[in-house]
Amino acid sequence: NNNNNKQVTGKRRTNHHVMIHFQFLYLILENLCCRSYEIRAKIPPNWRGSELSDMNVLRVFALLVWFLNPTVIIRTAASPDKFVATFALNHAGHASAGLFSKGKEAQLLQPVFSGRYLLAGTHTLQVTGSYLTLDNERILFLEQELNFRDFDLRVVSDAGSLNYDWEGVIGNTGPLNGPGALRGLNPPLKIQVVGERAVWCLGYNERQPSCFTFSLDTPQVSAPVSLTAFDRLYQDFATDGELVYLPNVGFPTTNNYYHMNETFVIAYNLSARSTVNPNLLCMHNWTDPGATTMVCDTATSQPKPPFHCATDGCISISQPPTWLALDYTQKNTTVPAECNSNQSYFGKYCYYTHAPTGITVTRNAPVLLVSHAVESPPVIRAFDKTGGRLIASLPISATKLTMTLDGQSFWALLFNDSQSRIIRYSTPQEGKEWSSKQLGVVTNMPKACNVAVHPTTSNLYVADQATQQFLIFPPSGGTASSGQKWGSSLKLTFPIQCASISFTEDGKEAWITDPDNRRILRVDVATEAILDTVMFLTVQYTAAADWNNPTRVFSNFMEFSVDYSKPITEKGAWKLARNWGHGLGPEYHSAVGLTHWSFAGFQSVVTIEGTTVGMVSLMPYAATGSTQGACKRAVELMSNGTLRPIVDFCNMASKNPPFGSKPDLHPDGSLRFAQILDGYTVLWRAEFDDKVVNWTTWTVIANISNSAPYPRKQGGGQGQTHPIMDVDLEADKKLLLVLDAGNDQNYSRFHLGSTVWNPVTPGTNASKPQSWTWTAMPGGHWNTTMCNISMDTSDGAMFQDVCIVSPDGSLDRCGGHFPCSANVAMSVLGHVVVGFNGEGWHNKEANQWLHYDGETGLFLGQFGTVNGIMDLPGSKFDYAQDGYAAPGAAGNSFGPTLVVTNGTDVYLYHNDESAHGGVHRWKLTGFDKVERKTVPFIST
Repeated sequence: NNNNNKQVTGKRRTNHHVMIHFQFLYLILENLCCRSYEIRAKIPPNWRGSELSDMNVLRVFALLVWFLNPTVIIRTAASPDKFVATFALNHAGHASAGLFSKGKEAQLLQPVFSGRYLLAGTHTLQVTGSYLTLDNERILFLEQELNFRDFDLRVVSDAGSLNYDWEGVIGNTGPLNGPGALRGLNPPLKIQVVGERAVWCLGYNERQPSCFTFSLDTPQVSAPVSLTAFDRLYQDFATDGELVYLPNVGFPTTNNYYHMNETFVIAYNLSARSTVNPNLLCMHNWTDPGATTMVCDTATSQPKPPFHCATDGCISISQPPTWLALDYTQKNTTVPAECNSNQSYFGKYCYYTHAPTGITVTRNAPVLLVSHAVESPPVIRAFDKTGGRLIASLPISATKLTMTLDGQSFWALLFNDSQSRIIRYSTPQEGKEWSSKQLGVVTNMPKACNVAVHPTTSNLYVADQATQQFLIFPPSGGTASSGQKWGSSLKLTFPIQCASISFTEDGKEAWITDPDNRRILRVDVATEAILDTVMFLTVQYTAAADWNNPTRVFSNFMEFSVDYSKPITEKGAWKLARNWGHGLGPEYHSAVGLTHWSFAGFQSVVTIEGTTVGMVSLMPYAATGSTQGACKRAVELMSNGTLRPIVDFCNMASKNPPFGSKPDLHPDGSLRFAQILDGYTVLWRAEFDDKVVNWTTWTVIANISNSAPYPRKQGGGQGQTHPIMDVDLEADKKLLLVLDAGNDQNYSRFHLGSTVWNPVTPGTNASKPQSWTWTAMPGGHWNTTMCNISMDTSDGAMFQDVCIVSPDGSLDRCGGHFPCSANVAMSVLGHVVVGFNGEGWHNKEANQWLHYDGETGLFLGQFGTVNGIMDLPGSKFDYAQDGYAAPGAAGNSFGPTLVVTNGTDVYLYHNDESAHGGVHRWKLTGFDKVERKTVPFIST
């Protein structure tokens, strides 16, 4: 009883004991007599095979009659006992087969086998009594005797030619796998250059380090500075070249999942690494003044005080950690009103009362400054940076601090200041009163968000969100209008999270974080020329590629230009073409800021007759008028870089036709959606008119039964789109592909199906649903059998993938509160690919893709890499243990697009939560090599 044979072999619990009795008696009698009988039955198109069969009752009755009087021969149909279907394969490969009704509109009635490896040559499927045998091996038990003259056997084989090759990601300049791979939930927020190294932090980075360092000679390879932590938020940092000082601001939110109310400052040593785990840097112990280098105990190989190296990836701070932190507040209880979402998670000004809001340190003097802008009263505290002693305090409310190179003075960006000032003060000296005298003042800078000092000119560089560039001021200061503009040619984008800048010691080069473009830039200060780029994409749940112009690939609102003639890892294979998010209104991004678009962005894009339109996901802002959460807007991508709204699909459920499922854009430019009704589903379509750049009247293209076990729910999974794709076969035949993303512990429907186009006038035959051409992917348990698929990675590592889904596609019930159902079904060149992100699968993410033949619905293949997979023995990396992303691994990959180039080359693009920090690309080859056979059953 294989899952893929459920239509016939599934056994129903009702009357189950009666059925067993009949079958047991039948099998005994069948082996005692010569079976000179036949009872013929044809499978009804909607028959499930889960009901007690009248045929079995009649068979047992016939045998009982014969047993009592062997001279009686009962025949209810005059036909032979055996049928044979013979097919020949030209190549060895994995094959699947099914029983189909005859004729042009043939329907799949029963899968026979799926994903079975067959050699090249002739194969025989034979009906013998109650079994189907393949090459003399029993593969299927029949609960009914059937007239196989009414069926054809259809076989599909990959012919050993199907390949699913992960090529890498777009939008990431770092290593693909292993240590140094660039990824994160947030973009780089701050960078500081000291000597020949740079340090950068990105804020919160769930279960991953959040601060890193690289050599200026090899900026694409970063090593972690901070430990892995689930509950840390480092929005700022300072370094003197020896230690990196990290202020944790906590999580001022009412969301308990992220809530953390401890705030403190800790320090890691940049040069000393743990002998226990060389990937982790060691923390400074504030109780031992003057320590600058780590010393290891020769007997234990453990670091001696004043350094501590955590090996468990988590620092306990349930008690005041006087041995590793300063400026510590154990329990912050006041949560500001504006923090009652996850705003602090993504970098807005949202702090606990005692949280450190700014930090800077002297290079050649023992002074560390920490500001508390929202404390009452506000204060800047000066500490001995080696011992942690409090030296002095200054009652100033500042969010950002930056030190001059000589350490004699610093600039403070004031918080909620009526004159929007940035003021330069002297650095305190121990034993002397800290003067509040203003050494320089910049005024009228309401959108200033970061500051830095040039090392040779001592000029102040101010990141200005109003102009999206930097303004330069002399040490004496000035007004906003007097500032010299710098960086306009860089096209920086930082409307919410701020850009930062730091300089090499000679002042000739600047390193800049550009948050909304997800990159760090190396820039010539004199010419503003970009010398190098470090880039990775942050958490992204929307991604797309233009179906008719696949050189255009999108992640959220960022567009990349792709050159398919070059390997994806080669320089010039892709480039950032445009950031459509620049200047968009608040309805286009979430409440947590434009830099964390997450679910917002392009879900699909297509160019029709020179006009490019897209469907974008909007967040639930008042501007959308949405009461349904995130909703959709159809837009035109204009040549001037703006998005022209065409139609909003928010609060449309009451309109005719009802848009409760939110329509999706399709490769032909049409909009489509499924209207779920009681007993049937109506498929609607609106054709795109490129002359008016809008959609015409909605029409019905099909209505199909949604009674069990057929697909019903269009939504229910984590997919952001639920398209009703065309399955293009020969010129006169086209199927419609429907995905059921429903998922629960007892889900028993098929998840995938197809039906023929059947345009009708709305309402004329809605009560007469048409038949399904085929159904696939029945609800069922996940199969964790090892597939023994090995992949050679770019770094020489080998690892083994896991086949998590049975060849029939059974896929539900992975446990926990996470949905594991399918997300998006796509089709190109007569083939079907279905996505399966599998959030929470064995505490991992499944990231699997199922491949079906579009004409028959028969299984062809499965590919993908589980996020968090273990390696084969002898691999270079243990990806799960070391926290590295294995080749092809992705998180929550439910934003896919299939495109075709050069008429035959198929590519799959999909999003990634942050395993690899880019838009993934798989190349799928061999679609044109698939063998398809249709043969009749011949009576023997």
